[in-house]
Amino acid sequence: MRIQGSQNVLVLLNRFSIGYREGSQGILPYLEHLGVPHTTVDLATSPLPEDTGDYALIIIAHRWLDPTMARMDRAARRALLAACAAGTGLVTFDTDLPSPAELGAHGRARGTITAETITFGARRHFLTACHTPGETLPLVGPLRLPLLAATDASTLITANGHPLVAAGRLGQGRVVQWATTGWMHSGVLGPLAGLDDVLWRSLVWAARKPFVLRGLGPLVCMRVDDVAATGSLWGQSPLYWV
Repeated sequence: MRIQGSQNVLVLLNRFSIGYREGSQGILPYLEHLGVPHTTVDLATSPLPEDTGDYALIIIAHRWLDPTMARMDRAARRALLAACAAGTGLVTFDTDLPSPAELGAHGRARGTITAETITFGARRHFLTACHTPGETLPLVGPLRLPLLAATDASTLITANGHPLVAAGRLGQGRVVQWATTGWMHSGVLGPLAGLDDVLWRSLVWAARKPFVLRGLGPLVCMRVDDVAATGSLWGQSPLYWV
């Protein structure tokens, strides 16, 4: 869905990037489900729009958006940062764009770790308002987590002690940085398992107001009847998926 004007969201992807599927199969379905009005720009074929500052929110939808700076050169990066400084919100899933220095973090973390749990920070914040401080989410599978150079003050959620979600300000704009979309996979955590609220709250908190989304997405009810939980499947009841 697309609308004109200050309530629209700019989503940046690059189909030539190895991280493209994280955005196309992870972020875009969430935006459609939540009814977020957005315009998608594929940097592989289109430059950064000149009217970047007219958007309420910019979403960098995946890692490695442009590691060679072939499409997001210094001028484009300055334009993006200027839009944020003037009040446009930013939610980024790229740990290198903007850079830690541009976001006020100290140093540039490198490498990845594997996490088994997600923990919410002790301080209260709009992003984590639906969770109790210190709450822990166990993962059903390992989460590979790129190291995020966030400060202690900005970190809201950690995975095995390492930053997963950080939030702060850039001039008049608000910025939320996610270290990965890996938790969206059902083999790790999956939708409706404890982080969906943090995702949509990231969009609402960061976006320049007024901002509109459909908080309750479309739902489908289904009834399964006349079945029996006999036998086993990989050591599980046939109804384990229910």
